[in-house]
Amino acid sequence: MNDIDIVKAIQSWDKDSYVVLYDKYIKKIYDFVYYKVWNQSDAEDISSDVFLKAYDKIWTFDIKRQSSFSSWLYTIASNLVIDFYRTKKEVVDTDLISERPVYTNMLWDIQNRDKIQQVLEYLDTLDPDHKEIIIMRIWNDMSYNEIADVTWKSVDNCKQIFSRTMKKIASNVSIEALLLFIFLMK
Repeated sequence: MNDIDIVKAIQSWDKDSYVVLYDKYIKKIYDFVYYKVWNQSDAEDISSDVFLKAYDKIWTFDIKRQSSFSSWLYTIASNLVIDFYRTKKEVVDTDLISERPVYTNMLWDIQNRDKIQQVLEYLDTLDPDHKEIIIMRIWNDMSYNEIADVTWKSVDNCKQIFSRTMKKIASNVSIEALLLFIFLMK
């Protein structure tokens, strides 16, 4: 079953079908949120809220008008992250990246922490919209169509921003550091 068929089933009062959508998207939504808040606990809370809100609003999802369920879900996640920062009014602390249990070898951590920090610091200098597109494309494996739906930009604009931003990153960060960072965040 594709997403639209599952949404139709849910809208026909088959509430158990929602578990299928949850299982399919929970890791993707969590990663999307995590890369915006850089805090495991906050990312878990916001991700939970995304699925609660999506469940409450699934009846308003217009199968004929909306391009995809995943874009709709990412839009909810993006809006909840904005709400989170509105209420918190804090700056993201990228040092919290160590919260994510991505790797465990201590020596390896020490040797590569500077490379990872170099990429994080450079990402923080990017325009927030550009950073969001990079994160959605690389770490969330979203298509340009999905990114365009979430960001309200055209597909061509998203492609152009991605291409130009990746060129900027590649010219300002070592390729080794960038590849390491991409590998760890997948």
